[in-house]
Amino acid sequence: MTNNKNRRVRRRIGAVVTAAGTVLMLAACVVYAYARWDDHRAAASAGAALLAIETRLSEDEAPAPADDTAGAFAPDEGAEQADAAPAYTETTVEIDGVRYLGTIRFPRRGLALPVIADWAFDSLRLAPVRYAGSVATDDLVIAGHNYSTHFSVLHQVETDEEIVFTDAAGREIRYVVRLTEVLEPTAVEEMVSGDWDLTLFTCTYGGKTRRAVRCERVTEF
Repeated sequence: MTNNKNRRVRRRIGAVVTAAGTVLMLAACVVYAYARWDDHRAAASAGAALLAIETRLSEDEAPAPADDTAGAFAPDEGAEQADAAPAYTETTVEIDGVRYLGTIRFPRRGLALPVIADWAFDSLRLAPVRYAGSVATDDLVIAGHNYSTHFSVLHQVETDEEIVFTDAAGREIRYVVRLTEVLEPTAVEEMVSGDWDLTLFTCTYGGKTRRAVRCERVTEF
């Protein structure tokens, strides 16, 4: 009787373990399928915005600079050229109700992406987003999700690689990668500070740290 009881207990335990394993496998499949779907959705969203921006630029319909000069890069206040036009004025273009700064391109990687102008965490599901700064003040910081079709590319980018930002007026600003580093997610000040003309960042695999790519502008205004 004891042996029969033990066998029944073992069979029940085996059934529970098998059922638990099946549930875990199904859960893993669901997570994987969702990740693939979300990546595909992100690629489609960014691709549509990129096409719209490039079409707008090719048709010479880029918007005029904004009336306000908050994003203007101008000479020192005491300079004699006070009446001269600013060397660089930020422009944006609106696509489907979303403002875009322009596009960012990784020539060596064969990748181009639109860049949303106004920071909102949820917007990262559409495309990379300006986190802080601007081209005009040489402190532009752009964040992007670690999608394979978005900023996962930052894990392959190398020192001395060229990155090209094309603004909403069609002006190309070229940068060269000078440093790649890993920062803690709480290192907000470190991410936005320093003498870097352009910073791109995304989560590392697992999401515990941030991969930052620091760039120097090589285009003269």
